[in-house]
Amino acid sequence: MKAASDSEVLAWAAEADRIVLSHDARTMPRYARERLRKGLPLAGLVIVPQRLGTGAAIDDLELLAAAGMKADFQDQIVYLPLGSPRRSR
Repeated sequence: MKAASDSEVLAWAAEADRIVLSHDARTMPRYARERLRKGLPLAGLVIVPQRLGTGAAIDDLELLAAAGMKADFQDQIVYLPLGSPRRSR
């Protein structure tokens, strides 16, 4: 999927019922919001900023995996670190 566009990745993930993790805070959320405006499904998008330290990212992802349910991510864009003002859509 490395050569796939953001739209293609999000479409594949929705069909496969997979949550997308991405460093691409610039364009990926835009395409996710576009899908939602069109009424298309989004299994979930988690934005992990590259500037976020590896340990902090892993801690937040572990928390999401342990405490979150699939329905919590449906049609949502979640921004790490958790607790930041841009936490979700």
